[in-house]
Amino acid sequence: MSGVFVYLTIFILGAIPLFEATFVVPIAILGGANLFLSLAAGISGNFLTIILVVIFSEKVKDWFMKDKASRRNQRAEGIWKKFGFHGFVLLGPILLSSHVSAIAAVSFGATRAKTIAYVTLSLIIWTLPLAILANYGVDFLGLEDMQFLRRYLDS
Repeated sequence: MSGVFVYLTIFILGAIPLFEATFVVPIAILGGANLFLSLAAGISGNFLTIILVVIFSEKVKDWFMKDKASRRNQRAEGIWKKFGFHGFVLLGPILLSSHVSAIAAVSFGATRAKTIAYVTLSLIIWTLPLAILANYGVDFLGLEDMQFLRRYLDS
């Protein structure tokens, strides 16, 4: 039962803005969680909240754009102008967060469907290699003894 708790926690943390699957999944794998289950839980949680953010984008857009002079908005707008939609959503999960990227993309005029598809693709593009590196890094660096989630997964 505690294994379910670990993957539910990965799901929930992946869904929280600024925690993101991109960071939660590799940490969980370094902690001893299964690569595939961690990927599924983290990306699912992140995907769910991206959909919710985009569905409620009008309300969120009003909140996001209320202070156009804020540092966050200026940074997002600068990345948008420099790299365009595709570059923005590709860099978003690392530089801003996938949630902020989705809000900003819709705010800057991208369609909801395009935003969901590309932000999710970007999320997978970043999370998958980081998760694989974490998985093989545990063996390569001999970190098996430091896997803090093992006690929850083995019981």
